[in-house]
Amino acid sequence: MADSSASTLALRSGLRWREHGERSNSYFYKIVRTRTQKQAIHELLSLEEYLVRSLNQLNNCAKQFYEQLYSPDPIDYEALEELLTQIPPSTCFDSYKYCFNI
Repeated sequence: MADSSASTLALRSGLRWREHGERSNSYFYKIVRTRTQKQAIHELLSLEEYLVRSLNQLNNCAKQFYEQLYSPDPIDYEALEELLTQIPPSTCFDSYKYCFNI
């Protein structure tokens, strides 16, 4: 059982030399704990530019960031029309009235 636990911890810690005799579970627990602490996000800068540290605030901050990141930008129709007028007529199929970039 302890050997199985050591093997699991060795895999989680990413150490490949487990097979060469290291069987100390406390060492692997320490490696996993250290990596977990390094991978955790302890604080974020909110959109309002203040630091947040509580778990609830971190979740809200991340949610707001990704909502803003993936929300569509407004379309500038004048710029779109300008771009469409720059497409040469030779790239359009008259029968379908669709333009394709070649």
